[in-house]
Amino acid sequence: MPIYINFTQNLTTMNFFNQFIVNFKNFELIIYDKGSRRLNFLGNINVNRGEFISQTSETIGYKSGLALTMSEFSEIIPKRFFHLWEGSRNESIRFRAEEYEELIAHLLYELGNTRTRDFLPHTTLSVHYLRKEPEKLELYMEVSKAWNYFLIELLKSPENQKTKIIDPEPFLIQMKIRHGWDGFEIAHKLAFSTSEQLHRSPWANVRHVDWSDTTALESLFKSRSLETQHGVYFDQRFIDYLSQQPEKIGGIHWRKFEGLTCEFFEKQGYFVEIGPGSNDGGIDARAWREDPKGGASPTFLIQCKRRKEKIDQMVIKALYYDVEVENAEAGLIVTSHMLSPSAEQLLTARSHPIVKADRETLKKWLHIMRTPWKGTFMY
Repeated sequence: MPIYINFTQNLTTMNFFNQFIVNFKNFELIIYDKGSRRLNFLGNINVNRGEFISQTSETIGYKSGLALTMSEFSEIIPKRFFHLWEGSRNESIRFRAEEYEELIAHLLYELGNTRTRDFLPHTTLSVHYLRKEPEKLELYMEVSKAWNYFLIELLKSPENQKTKIIDPEPFLIQMKIRHGWDGFEIAHKLAFSTSEQLHRSPWANVRHVDWSDTTALESLFKSRSLETQHGVYFDQRFIDYLSQQPEKIGGIHWRKFEGLTCEFFEKQGYFVEIGPGSNDGGIDARAWREDPKGGASPTFLIQCKRRKEKIDQMVIKALYYDVEVENAEAGLIVTSHMLSPSAEQLLTARSHPIVKADRETLKKWLHIMRTPWKGTFMY
């Protein structure tokens, strides 16, 4: 039976949904707005802990495409929410709807699935910061009103009902024509923040990417399989996760580490050949700038070292020998740690055609490969 919540205060000026529905298995929480003003979530939700955990896991899985274990959730849940998460699953718990919004926003951020923990609507924040600049505030409110109208009309269109994709590009062009670059900039911020807000919201069936499956986060650390529907050698969801949790790189499966390296070169436009993972003669992957079908020598011979120890001189010498044998342009050592002082000295003293990619380099790679905001969002 639906539970209706009474609200005591209006806080924000943006939402185009008539209602949000979140299912906690044995009841529905239905939230209504009035016109274009979204009502503040000041209601309390009562549910047993097992249903709370199940719904949270399902929401995170849908939005991020990742399935987490209880221990993995516990690592990223803030302490202030422990009283909701830990304890008997049959115990009844009570929390406010805005608390749940905050929790979901935090979890998605920790998984690298959103750029901020902030769960407040952009309109609320912008009105606050622009209150002393009436002309900018007036323009902002005008563009915001037009944005709401654009969304309402778009959602009514038969074509949109089929695609379930909201593309703001026509609105951005319209605002550029009507209000110039100032209007375009505001429109862009509104589109971005709406996408982020609805993606973070546990009440909206909206996500940035229409993941074809849900993959277990623990497979990043335990499975050698490189099979994925969201990447060539390495799953995009793992890239997003590691970009937010770079300290975890050293713990991923060694084969996944090789896949991560190859995925970077693949995305940079190289032709990549990954080795079998064992009995590979010390070469984990090869990369070419040009199509290697003509028999061209590799641009890079790549050796991946996912280890806690520093890379010593012998690794440098062995890779240099392989570079000479295959007539490659250079060798690349990719490590989750760093080179030892003696290995660094060897590279400097002998000018070997060997380059390194250490943990700091890997952080930069992850940032480059992280899922970009394209402006569209799915529902």
